[in-house]
Amino acid sequence: MRDSYVGFESQLLSGSLVDWKSINDRNVPTWNGYRYVRGYFYNGPLFGENEERYVSFYGNLGYSFDRKYDLTFSGRIDDSNLFGADKSYRLLPLWSAGLGWNISQENFFNSDLFNMLKLRFTYGFNGNIDRSTVPDMKVRIIRDQYTQNMVGEIENPGNEELKWEKTSVANMAVDFSLLNNRISGSLEYYNKESRDLLGEKRLNPILGYQSVKANVAKVSNKGMELQLNLTPLSSENFNWLVHLNVAYNKNSIEEAYADVSRLSYAIRGEYLKKGRSIGAAYAYRWAGLSEDGKPLLFNKEGEKVDYIADVAENIEHLKHIGSSIAPWHGSLNTSWTYKGFNFSMLFTGSFGHYFRMPELNYDTSSSLDFRGNNMIKEIKDRWTKPGDELLTNVPKIGDSPWDVDYDYYNQSDLRVKPADFISLKEISLSYEFDKSKLISMPFKALTLSAQVRNAYKWVKNDEGIDPESILSIHYPSLMNPEQMTVSFGVKASF
Repeated sequence: MRDSYVGFESQLLSGSLVDWKSINDRNVPTWNGYRYVRGYFYNGPLFGENEERYVSFYGNLGYSFDRKYDLTFSGRIDDSNLFGADKSYRLLPLWSAGLGWNISQENFFNSDLFNMLKLRFTYGFNGNIDRSTVPDMKVRIIRDQYTQNMVGEIENPGNEELKWEKTSVANMAVDFSLLNNRISGSLEYYNKESRDLLGEKRLNPILGYQSVKANVAKVSNKGMELQLNLTPLSSENFNWLVHLNVAYNKNSIEEAYADVSRLSYAIRGEYLKKGRSIGAAYAYRWAGLSEDGKPLLFNKEGEKVDYIADVAENIEHLKHIGSSIAPWHGSLNTSWTYKGFNFSMLFTGSFGHYFRMPELNYDTSSSLDFRGNNMIKEIKDRWTKPGDELLTNVPKIGDSPWDVDYDYYNQSDLRVKPADFISLKEISLSYEFDKSKLISMPFKALTLSAQVRNAYKWVKNDEGIDPESILSIHYPSLMNPEQMTVSFGVKASF
């Protein structure tokens, strides 16, 4: 059955309104799921149409000589209508070239320590697009529910100079194996430079828009990654294996093309300042409470001031604490096998970053009606009478809905905590029966297993908050942390 729409106009992708009241008056309570309510006409379904065009050409080349030298090359050219009208912004050639040298295959290589040693180097460019925006003005046409006249709403102001995000990547690596392959792995170093990164660019409000999606920054990422595979013990019946991965990344803003220096951007970790990292964490410098329970802040000179002073809207008075994005990541997977038994553990961790604690927001005394509402327990420690400022940092409940006391409390360095953690992600134990013992059973193979996930997590912050349960530094809402689960399994074949 095909849907029909009253007064549908294909060019405007809109339809006419339906007089739901008349339909209801004729004892038709609903029409296609819509109902006349409170004297309003419902618009009904919205219509939309998207057309994205891409064209790509690509090719790959690989050559290996004498098992010692490798040469690779890949290239492609992409074009898309998601970028500016100027073709020089739309067409993007991408390529990557690599060299490899297997030193262990050379005649001069004679080592009792190394079984394999290989060097790799690659360099190239890649690109990225943002499908949420387009270079042209995007207008949504609707029919006003009161006048039934056609109305246009500008959803995207457009940017004809929108470009691809482009990243150049240089990568150097060494692959190795030694001690009769008891130790193997790789060590990689990379340098990525990303240009024309997409973000929100502030506009003069006189234009009618607060911001537009634009190319706003150039960012570098430099780092290393170590992968190790170890076999500490190996025998006929017993084996111990260890897999270790450690990664470090340092990003830095090399250039900012747009003004994103609003204080609110800094609080949300979106301040693009040359020399700082993406996701840099800023906060007010907390100085305690006044005698009437109001927040006090330090300015950049270290003077204690009222939050209403210039410090409240001057980004220079904020404290740079660090990055909300972890520079260090690691994982460790170790397993032991003895005859049919296998026992393994997986650890993961992230280090060197910060998070903002969940916000405490109770603006007026009417908010003290806690029935049916979850709240952070700190509210019980709020300032209630003179002298409490010596005992607590939680401001008093606001006198009006427009009080912002809790904003400065929530956005202060008092609420920013280290996000380092180590998680025992998984523990598993299994036993595979010897097939010779299954002769009298109806099984060809039988394995019993038990697994514990999210067994334990160590966190660096004193509050015991799981950093992975915080949505983001932009919106520090507390989600349910990962729960420990235990499972048992039986795997059999007949």
